[in-house]
Amino acid sequence: MRRNGLNLYALGVAIVVALAPPMAAMLGSRCGRGTSIPVPPPGAATAARSTAGAPICRAGPPITPGATPDASYAAAKRSVAGQLERLSREYRRAGPMHRGRVVHRARRLLERALRRHLMPHWCGTPWAFHGTSQIPRQGRIACGYFVSTLLRDAGLRVGRVALARRPAEAIIKSLVSDQYIRRFSDVPVRRFVKHLHAMGPGLYIVGLDNHVGFLVVDRGRSAFVHSTYLEPSRVTSEAAVTSPALVASRYRVVGKISADPDLLRKWLTRERIPTR
Repeated sequence: MRRNGLNLYALGVAIVVALAPPMAAMLGSRCGRGTSIPVPPPGAATAARSTAGAPICRAGPPITPGATPDASYAAAKRSVAGQLERLSREYRRAGPMHRGRVVHRARRLLERALRRHLMPHWCGTPWAFHGTSQIPRQGRIACGYFVSTLLRDAGLRVGRVALARRPAEAIIKSLVSDQYIRRFSDVPVRRFVKHLHAMGPGLYIVGLDNHVGFLVVDRGRSAFVHSTYLEPSRVTSEAAVTSPALVASRYRVVGKISADPDLLRKWLTRERIPTR
């Protein structure tokens, strides 16, 4: 009986371990707290350099001499808000037959707003598990707050605090319809990136075992833009295929926010997006 009991115990442990990746992703975007991330093998860190990510954090937008980062970011948000308002008016005036064209333009605007106007300002902002900064390069910001703050500043009516505190997969499900969500378990990072490119260029949110951030796919290149708890412990943009956090995660869930017409419609109509 004792031997059978030990065997049953071992079987239970094996089942828990086997279920660990998806359970970890469902537990939340913990930004690495209490998590030991293995160092990726040398081959993974140097493979597929041809898919290097877009240099979002290589050179941020210039800051007017004498202006503070706060003022510069505020100007970027006003620019995005102005473009969104003009497109929203077009959407309201367009008939049902023509609104699809406006939504298609909204996809490009959302990508441009986040990639060119907002994300570069945050590059270099220090990470902290409890970081809640709303101003780039001032204070610290956690991974979930980085995602929710950028979405809010782009004009999406999300609950910044409520969304940031949700598990990574719940963040994605709050924003994106099921048909635009894909899940990958124990898939090598190069194969994952290949699947990602097959989903097409655009802007994604990706949830990992204990982390969340943005993925940018464009012209055969993919970048992971996130507030990383690993070195250098700040907001950064990395080639997806060599990002230590992406390489190490056993579970990955992605939602293509720039492809979901329902999310884009909510953005154009200023509809509130509840947190799930």
